[in-house]
Amino acid sequence: MAERLGKVPWALDDGRRVQRALVRCDCGLELVCARFTNTCECGRDYGLGGDLLALRGQWGEETGETAADLLVSDETLALALED
Repeated sequence: MAERLGKVPWALDDGRRVQRALVRCDCGLELVCARFTNTCECGRDYGLGGDLLALRGQWGEETGETAADLLVSDETLALALED
């Protein structure tokens, strides 16, 4: 199971500073969860808060969303968070 290591400061493209989750993946690599979907080099996906996500093949099973719907850009995420 991935280990949450805490939060790290992160600069957004517009210069704002925020805190982002830092996790140690099951494979041992550390990953800053700075995007809506964060993919480790081993292929595991983590959410913005550092939670391990389901396998991509299971994405949208209950909601009808596709992986493309969930792999949004940082700009799209920033706009959604401002609303």
